[in-house]
Amino acid sequence: MNPVKELQSLPEKVQRLRAGLEDLIKNLPQNNNISPAGSGSAFTVKLSDLSKDLVFSPQYYDFKAQHKMFLKVIRLTPIDKLDTRMKNILDKGVIDGYRINHQVLEAVRQIWCPEST
Repeated sequence: MNPVKELQSLPEKVQRLRAGLEDLIKNLPQNNNISPAGSGSAFTVKLSDLSKDLVFSPQYYDFKAQHKMFLKVIRLTPIDKLDTRMKNILDKGVIDGYRINHQVLEAVRQIWCPEST
């Protein structure tokens, strides 16, 4: 293939790869331990389902909100830094100061690092 044409096609390839990753993240399940409360995005969590670490942040229990955080990372991180950023998040369990639920981390880890799960 012509190197110039290949270089010119890179943005389209990167866009397709990001879209594929986004689809995988969007299809991850919501937390089974939350119940919708009303017609908005509010929900309830049983006291017995709270983290043993007593995490009280609503985002910690709303897996779809955490999926959106990962989508933002995928969309906004330069492609040459994305692997390092994702592995850092998976190791530390935090995105922009928000703690990520261990179940979400494990689901994303299975997508990002399937050989290590």
